Amino acid sequence: MSLVGALDPRFSKRIQQVFGLEAAPLTLDDLTFAISDKVAVGDIEVANLFAGSPTRHEVDFQGEVKHTHCALDALMLPFLTGRDITLRSECPHCGDVVAVKGTRSGFRPSRPKAVLSLGVALEGTGQAQREACPYINLFPSPRHYREWAAVTGGALTIMLSLKEAHRLLRGPGCC
Repeated sequence: MSLVGALDPRFSKRIQQVFGLEAAPLTLDDLTFAISDKVAVGDIEVANLFAGSPTRHEVDFQGEVKHTHCALDALMLPFLTGRDITLRSECPHCGDVVAVKGTRSGFRPSRPKAVLSLGVALEGTGQAQREACPYINLFPSPRHYREWAAVTGGALTIMLSLKEAHRLLRGPGCC
């Protein structure tokens, strides 16, 4: 399955800068290769995914409730640790909770139309937690994402289905 479509060049450049990628991804497939490679080779430290204080993203991980900086941090955990998770994430648009059971084989959302935003701040040189995580969220539906994106300034975002988000983390050969 190919994830069709060219990425906005500004989005690509910012993703490259914020996530320290060798090249700016031109398509979602390029981004999938880059992100899944970082996950596969261990460039991401599990401990760095957890926030020191409560966030909108609460994850049941190994029997403990923890908070992650963004929804994608929680969704990475099955790939980095081999352990299943349950994520409860508040929609930044309306506050409704979207729950996702995450495994290496797939993501099962509580809301059938749930989507993930993937985004970055237009400017800045800080860590991904500051430059990207505020724009990486779960939404109960595409409509919620679109309404949120329309009023969220200072960022470039794209919407992914949870199947696309799973593929982004697992890699292009998965499905």
